This record gives sequence, structure tokens and C-alpha cells, in this order.
Amino acid sequence: MCKLAPTPSGLQQKSCDEYPFASTHEGAASAGYNISVAIVECRDNTTAGVLLLGWYDRQRILEKDPFWVDATKKGDTPPEHVPPPDIAQVDTSGFGESCR
Repeated sequence: MCKLAPTPSGLQQKSCDEYPFASTHEGAASAGYNISVAIVECRDNTTAGVLLLGWYDRQRILEKDPFWVDATKKGDTPPEHVPPPDIAQVDTSGFGESCR
């Protein structure tokens, strides 16, 4: 599917970002055509993946554990019933090394 996604101009190193997350059982590899893909900056995609894996660990999400994703558009305020994001303060300066 990534080969069909438009590539934005100005990317230094492109990477395919997919939803549902590739690390889930509903990920792009097994979801058939019910997925979303976008070509993004490799470093950004790598950083997001590492942060997601850390979230799995902190929330003790094991293989095949169900979880809900509540997406909010950047800049919008999430609904009141949605808890604040669990984002660890992680030094991301070394992320993206695999993009080289």
C-alpha cells in the first residue's frame, strides 16, 4: 500500500507510516485494505514507533491485549472523557539512526 501513497516534497528520508500500528495484530500487514498509510519523515516515524513501544511497556499491554485509540486532530482539544496522553519525556536525539 505504501507504494501507492503520495510522497510529499521536502522529505530528507521517507518512511511509510501505517495505521493500525504495524506492531498490532490489526496492523497494516494483516488488515487487508482497511488501513491508512502516509509517507512521512523517517526520523519522525522511528521516534513515534519507539514512543509507542514504550507506551505498551508502561501500560503493561501484552500481545493480543485489546486497547482503544482515541485520535484527536493536532491542535484540537480531546473530549473530556479522554485522559491526558501518556507521553514519557524521552531523549529522542539518537532516534532515526536506522534511517541512514
